[in-house]
Parts: sequence; structure tokens; C-alpha cells
Amino acid sequence: MITLDELLAGTGGTLEQPGPTAWAGFGFDSRRTGADELFVALATTTGDGHDHIEDAIAAGATGVLCHQPVRAREGVAVIYVRNTAEALLSYGRHLLTSRRMVVAAITGSAGKSTTKELLANMLEQRQAVFRPPDSYNGRLGLPIALGALRPEQTLAVLELAADSLGEIDELAALVQPSVAVITHIGDSHLAAFGSRETTAREKGRLLAHLSSGGVAVLNADDALVGAMETPQDVRRVLVGRSRGCDWCIRGCESSWAGVRLELWAEGREIVLETPLLGTHQATLVACAAAAARALGASWEAISAAVRTCGPLPGRLVPLPGVRASRIVDDSYGASPTAVEAALKTVGELPARSRTLVLGDMADLGDAAIRMHEQVGRWAAARVDRLVTLGDLAAHAGLAAREVGLDASRITICHAPSDAIAAARRDVGEGDVILVKGSAASRMEEVVRALMATPTDAPRLLARQHRAYGLAHTAMPERPAWLEIDMEAVAENVRTLRALVGPSAGIMAVLKADGYGHGAVRVGRTALNNGATWLAVASLNEALPLREAGLQAPILVLGYLPPWQARAAVQHSVAVALYDLRVARALSAASQDVGRPAMAHIKIETGMGRLGVQPEDLAAFAQEVGAMPGLVVDGVFSHLSTADEDDLNYALWQIERFDRAVAVLRAAGIAPCWVHLANSAATIRLPQSRYNLVRPGIALYGLAPSAATPLPTDLRPALSFKCQVAQVRAVAPGTAVGYGRTYIATQARHIAVIPVGYADGFRRGPSNWGHVLVHGQRAPIIGQVCMDQTMIDVSEIAGVRAGDTVVLIGRQGDEAITVEDVAARLGTISYEVVAAILARVPRMA
Repeated sequence: MITLDELLAGTGGTLEQPGPTAWAGFGFDSRRTGADELFVALATTTGDGHDHIEDAIAAGATGVLCHQPVRAREGVAVIYVRNTAEALLSYGRHLLTSRRMVVAAITGSAGKSTTKELLANMLEQRQAVFRPPDSYNGRLGLPIALGALRPEQTLAVLELAADSLGEIDELAALVQPSVAVITHIGDSHLAAFGSRETTAREKGRLLAHLSSGGVAVLNADDALVGAMETPQDVRRVLVGRSRGCDWCIRGCESSWAGVRLELWAEGREIVLETPLLGTHQATLVACAAAAARALGASWEAISAAVRTCGPLPGRLVPLPGVRASRIVDDSYGASPTAVEAALKTVGELPARSRTLVLGDMADLGDAAIRMHEQVGRWAAARVDRLVTLGDLAAHAGLAAREVGLDASRITICHAPSDAIAAARRDVGEGDVILVKGSAASRMEEVVRALMATPTDAPRLLARQHRAYGLAHTAMPERPAWLEIDMEAVAENVRTLRALVGPSAGIMAVLKADGYGHGAVRVGRTALNNGATWLAVASLNEALPLREAGLQAPILVLGYLPPWQARAAVQHSVAVALYDLRVARALSAASQDVGRPAMAHIKIETGMGRLGVQPEDLAAFAQEVGAMPGLVVDGVFSHLSTADEDDLNYALWQIERFDRAVAVLRAAGIAPCWVHLANSAATIRLPQSRYNLVRPGIALYGLAPSAATPLPTDLRPALSFKCQVAQVRAVAPGTAVGYGRTYIATQARHIAVIPVGYADGFRRGPSNWGHVLVHGQRAPIIGQVCMDQTMIDVSEIAGVRAGDTVVLIGRQGDEAITVEDVAARLGTISYEVVAAILARVPRMA
């Protein structure tokens, strides 16, 4: 409960507009603000709450705390402060001091929330205890949580978190704890702190703020925690498995019912039983119990609380799974040490088989790939199957394969539906599925799909508020980026698979880094959804696929110089064959390497590009057929007009191809694979499908041409976005951009966006024309620069730095499609997506 008097006293604010004088709590996200809340307009690096005040009021807020001038409807209280973030901290400090709260504070890399819940449950039988909901534990979250503090609550159990140096110092100075608990130092914050040692120094600052006569409860099993210094007037309580600990964990048993632990503390043996899964939870239970005893809790209250305190959503929660399997939902967050603990937990429990579904682990900085690989090695020793979801998690799958987990038991995915399908495959009674990943991976959605009763998800899973579906928890490397919808790619492959039927396979074309979408992730996704072959333009496009662990057949469609023949054979890459020089080089490489050289003969049927002329085919086939080690595995050609209104030429090419294949067979070459159909032919010409089709642009949900409408189930996978860098007013006569090609004829508002022709955002002879801001079209003005572009936002209200700009994609009711851009530029959709340069990060 927030009262106006306490708010003004705590913040030094002024009442600018009268309204209610009490509120149920603070709201800070307009999408989650509830009735009778006070909305705090926070300005952060990712947005400004002042832009969303009207939305918050519409959602039920009856007050606004702001530091910019605000016009709110009558009846809504407006309180003005110098800075809302600083005001929140001041309010929290005032509240705790004026009410003389006793505070227990918990920090560490993991286990904070569980310890908080345990400790609060142990204490609340003797007094009213305040505990923040969820993980409201940072510089902003903690004081926001204190808005729900009730007058009768005299003891607070708080968790303190930090993602920047000095934050624990600031929070600890705010709460002035009587008891401090430090749980564990792990790898969760390496991106922010660089090392465990720095993390330990940051977390250890909590101890410096303990009140005189306070108690420090430390996990002595963690060397970094056990070594932390405490003030001389603070009692130090070490908890751990060593006999020298003040609270010694002497025994621990794990089962599906939970953990039974034997403690030696205060000169006696204590047995506690908890429904929490995993023997590592014993340390958290013991730490909470030690803190509770320091605050006066009885052993009876502690034992009762431990028995009834179950896991928080997403923290090692056992759930009924599909086909009588069991899920262990650990999807709330992930770090290497947390994954290791979860794997150990699942290993302790009886199961017919164990599967780990692993999403990306965030915030690991430069150690991200190395630590995902380490997790993969751990998993290989502890589970029967491994399913990964995400670019980083893929490294865990590759590492597991390297140390001996059979490739058939590893599925590397980039689309959630693929991970779900892989986890469900062959699962049954007695099987256990552990699901783990960081918040940005949204692994709770995987859990939902694996649940026996998915309708229970809102009650049982983490992050179920609709606002989580609207929020971006991961930020791009630079403020111009592509968003790649891998679910769309997966659905597109399945749609094409259904279209061609069982008689033809899919060769997914990944040229130009998967048409700008990312060849590795698209290749894996295509294979996971029914493709059997991959195709690239050149050998240097094939080798990264092999390095990424893709073992499917790959065909180089373009020119392979003879000097690359050996590398092609070494990496089992098939090549387009139309030249006897290349054929001889492949044959020689085959004999040198000791493995067959695979080739598909390319026939020139009317495209006018690479290929053997039909009249030369018989002699070519006879000579190639006599070369040792060279295996002609396929034959193909390419249609030049399958995407045009008039299909007569394409039909003539098909007839010519049929005759050429017959010539090959008459010469004694019977290729396994016969393929001709590109995307347009796959959709329009069933007679061109043979036993393999070669879709490219259609995989990505883009139409080959206006004459080739896509099946309705195919949808685009790519959006191109950036942010507004600056908005400024320009006077009449002001020139904008190189060459003064634009001069304002009247007062205008110009926005600068950080994208240019070095990103593939075309400068000339024509440019994009428009982009979308706030769901409206904003014209490009002046010349597109290498790295920046100017747009006119004069007719769009409220545009400011940080707003999202859509270059390709939908915003509100408006959309700019790849086809729209291609028409504007006088080119084709292929060029638009393939020309978006590598420096633009791809977010999948």
C-alpha cells in the first residue's frame, strides 16, 4: 500500500494534479499495470515510461510518478520528482527506516528466490513478513516491490541482484540488513562482471552493510563465499558439508518426493524434509534455517515450513508430461552451474531414460561458446538424449557428439516446434525430460507443449503474463538488425514437403548464407522438417555447414575449380559436374583421400549458364563413367522461366531434360537423384519434380515472382528493423544529407536512423522510398549514407530516439514486404534479402 503522504515524504516530490491518495502498489510496465496502481514513468536505456502513461491509465492506473511534464485525465494524481529512478530508491529507504523494518537480505548467483521463499515461510508463523513477488530484486525492482508493503508487516525478506558494479552496495545501503545470506557464486553474470572473482566481490559487498550485531550466513561449500570477509561486530555462520561448519549437512537423500537432509546445528541433529528436488537444495534449506534461527524462528516452524514450501515456477518443478512421462521444468533461467545442478538432480532420480532440452544460456560474455560446450560434455555423460534450441545451445550439441553421445541421440534445433517434436519423439512412461534455458529462450513454451495438460500452464509455469509475449529480453549487437522467424522456416519446409508428397525429396537451397537468413540455422531447420539434401553455390558455403556438424548430403550448384576437388572429397561434398578437368581432379582426389567423389551432372537445357550440352552428353558420360572413384549420384538442370506467366519455354526445357536423362541412362549411368524444379517449378509444375526438388526463395516465405503466388501456408521469415537515433526540427531552407539533394521547403521534423547502404539498404539508383515508424510510412529524404539515413517524421506524432523503425515487415496496420522493396528498387526479392550485409546481426 502506497500513501500519498509517505510518497511525498520519501521522494521529495510535488503533487501536480490531485487524485487518489493511496494506491495498491507501483506499476512500471503499462502492459502489466493493474487497477488502482501508481504508474512510475521510468526512463531506461531501452525505453521511456513517459511515452506509455496513457496506456497505463487506460489499464487502471490512478496515479503517475514522473519527471517530465505530464497531462493526465482529471481524477488521476500526478506526482512530479526530479528523477523517478532515484525517487524510488529514496522512497524505499524512507519506508524501511520510518517503519523500522527488520531486514533479511539474500544474494548470490543462484538460489536467491528459493532461499527467500523458504526463509519467509519459516518466519511468517510468528509475525507478518514482507517478501517481494517474483524476482523484484534490482535497483528498480526492489523499491517497486516495496510499494506493496503493508503496515502490519515488520520484517522483510529481500533478495538483492546486480548486473552492474556497485549495485549491491547501493541496495544493501538501502535495506540495512540484520541478517545476510550469500548462497553461491557462479557464472550467471560473466557478461557484466567478467569473472567469478569479480562477481564474488560485488555480491560480498552485502556483508559490509550488516547492522552491528547482525548475522552473516555463508555457503562454505563455495570457496569464494566461504572466504568472504565480514565486519568484526557481525556473527559469521558457515553452512556446508564440511565438519568444520557451524551448520553441517551430514546426510542427504533425494527422491521424486523431494530431499531429506540431516543437519548438525546448535549442538544437535536435525532432520528436515523438503519437496524441493535435488540434493543441492539442501544448502539453501540449511542457509534459510540458519537465518531463520538468527531471527527467532522455532525449530517446529522451520520444519513445518520446509515440508510445505514447494518449488517456484520454472525452478526444478516436476510436472506430468505427455504419454505418462515426467517433465522437470527448470526453465526460469540458466547458467552452466545451474545446468550442472539440474543434470545431477535428474541423475539422482529413477527414470527409464533422461532427455535434456537445452536453450541458450545468456549473459556469459566471451565465455559463452566455451561454456555451452562444457554443458554439452556434462550432458553427454548424464542423459540419454540431448535436444538443443538456439544458436549458442547448438555448441552444446556438437560438444556432446565429440565426446561420444551418439549423433542419433542429439537433435540441434532453431525452431521451438522442432525442439518440442524431438523431445516428444518416442517418449513414454518412466521417461524424464529436463527443460532448461535462460529467460530469452522462452523455454517455458517448450514445457507447455510437453505437459500432459497444457491448460494448466498459466497456473504452473513461469512468465505466463501476456506482457512477456510482447517484450524483447535480448538486444541486438547494433541498432539495425534482422529478426529471423525460424518457426516460419520450419512451417514453410513442412508445407513444401506436403506439397510435393512422398515421391520427391527436398533439397534446401542455402546460397548466399541462406538468402541472408543464416545458412546453418536454416539448414538444420530444413533437415529437421523433412529436407534430405542441402545445396549451396560454392564450396566455401558448404564447409561452414560441415564445421557446424551438418552431416546431410550437400551439393555445390556452381563452379568448383579443380584445385578445390580434394577439399570437396575430404568433406563429402557433392559437386556439379560439367567439365572434364573437374572430373579428372575429383577422380584423382578420390584416390588420394580414399573415399568416393560424389557428383551430379549438370545439363544445359536452355538456361544458357553452366552445363553439358545435350549433344555432348553421351561422350561426356562415357568418359566420366570410366574414371575411378568418381560416382555420378545425380543429374540436374535449371529452369529459366518457371516463374513467368508463359510456361511454354519451361515445358520445352523439361522435355529436353527428359531426353538428356534418357541418354545418360543409355550410357550406363543411372543417377539416384534427378532434379530440375526450383521454387517456382516446385509450386507450379508437378511434372518437374522427379524424385528431388530444389526450393530456395520459397523456403523463406518469399514469392519467386508476381506470376508465382505462394501457397497460403508459406509466410515470410525475415523482418528488418532499426531504431531512431535522433529527431530534430529543421527550418525552411535547411539542407539534409550529401550533395544537398534535399532542402526543406517548410519546417520539418527529421529523424536519423542508423542504417545505410553498407547494410544493404540501397542508395541508388532508387532507394527504399519509405520506412515504418509508429505504424505509419515515413519518406526517406536526401541521399542514403553508408551508415545512416534520414527520414521525414513530420506527420507522425511523438517520434523520439529509441523508437523502432521497420524497413521490412509489419508495424501496426502497415507493412513493407520484400516484394514491395524489390518493386521500388527495380529488382527481385532474391537480391533484396541476399544483399543485406553480414554486419547486420541476425536475431532468431
